[in-house]
Amino acid sequence: MSRFYNKYTRKYYNYYDKYTMEGPDAEYLRKYIQCNICIQNIPTYIVNNILNKHIPNNKDYGSWQGFNIFGLDYIIYVRVRRDIKIYRKAIHSLKKKFLPIWLEKAYKINGCIYNKIKERTIIGKNIF
Repeated sequence: MSRFYNKYTRKYYNYYDKYTMEGPDAEYLRKYIQCNICIQNIPTYIVNNILNKHIPNNKDYGSWQGFNIFGLDYIIYVRVRRDIKIYRKAIHSLKKKFLPIWLEKAYKINGCIYNKIKERTIIGKNIF
């Protein structure tokens, strides 16, 4: 007769109970969090990078029993939301502050984009 060790209760049992001896993996937790946070207007690769950073594959996240009773640690939610907020602030500052200044300087006369357009087209050249 084989005995099974439960790493969460640190006891041996004569039966294997999947509910108390196994738990959610990182991929399941990423999908679970992705459904429960606001990720509108954020590219999926950014969300996946943030989730991979905070939910690594090599970590144990407890049993299904503990997950169903207590849920996921709220610290993970806080960290994911904080990183998403940082990303949104960065995009907002790029759109509102950097982009208008860059466009003004790039397209003014003798700006970098103006000079490229001038070289490639007939703008500012005498045709005749």
